[in-house]
Amino acid sequence: MKKYTPITTLAMLAASAMSVQSAIVVQTTRGGPGDQANLSATSGSTSTLGAGQTFTSGALGIETLLSSVDLIMPNTTGGADPNGPFTVEIWTDLDNDATTFDPGALVAASDNQITIVGGNVTLTANFSSGLLTDNTVYLLSFNDGVDSHSSFRMGLTTDNNPLGSTGKLFQNGGDPAFGDNREIAFTVTTTAVPEPSSAALLGLGTLALIMRRRR
Repeated sequence: MKKYTPITTLAMLAASAMSVQSAIVVQTTRGGPGDQANLSATSGSTSTLGAGQTFTSGALGIETLLSSVDLIMPNTTGGADPNGPFTVEIWTDLDNDATTFDPGALVAASDNQITIVGGNVTLTANFSSGLLTDNTVYLLSFNDGVDSHSSFRMGLTTDNNPLGSTGKLFQNGGDPAFGDNREIAFTVTTTAVPEPSSAALLGLGTLALIMRRRR
């Protein structure tokens, strides 16, 4: 039977602690040529009007920590709407109704910024904070450095109402003129919140590896 030293055991436990579970909260896809949206917003991040996409979290389990948002929304030619850079923001919805645009509190802002480019390129906004809760309506929107729920121009998914009553795309706080069955193509991913014991194991394991290398 193989014996492990205490240092090796700590390193193994730390490696185990680093394996974090992840889950997809919601996912829509983009197919075909798509439509385009010229979304605009009123000035002021506290305005009840603006541009954004609602979605509902569903049952999350233990994966409640916001991890990333992947977007496929190519910038279209022409027009004056900006294409970034944007910080991606997740907001609560005041009335918890995915069919209305009612931004409440800011849950989290992405660590990085994205710029909408041409072609079907996946853009990833990464998050290191923000806890989501079960069966809650959230608003995905963009901050241009001045205002939240900022204007942008993009291509859309051609899926037939992929989110149904659990999400809707908004323009100026109302349903977009191109119809209610269009959504931004996006994926929201969450991870489990690291337990304090896991964080401690990770620190001990790192220390053990350093000590082992010094021998």
